[in-house]
Amino acid sequence: MPDYRVKISETQNEDREYHHYLVTAKDEEEAKMFTMKFMERFIDDDNDPDKIENGYTFYNKEVIVRLESIKETTDESRWFDYCNEERIFLGQHIIKYY
Repeated sequence: MPDYRVKISETQNEDREYHHYLVTAKDEEEAKMFTMKFMERFIDDDNDPDKIENGYTFYNKEVIVRLESIKETTDESRWFDYCNEERIFLGQHIIKYY
């Protein structure tokens, strides 16, 4: 299965931070589905986030987490060089932070 490079933004109090991940999935649609499931649990303390287009809001809309982009990697070895050892498991699929 290919890996997809995913860019997620986290906005709080006008401050925006970007997070980058690799998602292993059979296609882009499945990669987006896994990323949305991952983002739903992005903030541990909020068990009831509100779903928005391509993301979620947490803490009564104080924090916005949104999928910014997703694209298939073309050179697997290059992307794995940037990955650290943190891995998040969603079923049989792995989201790797880099």
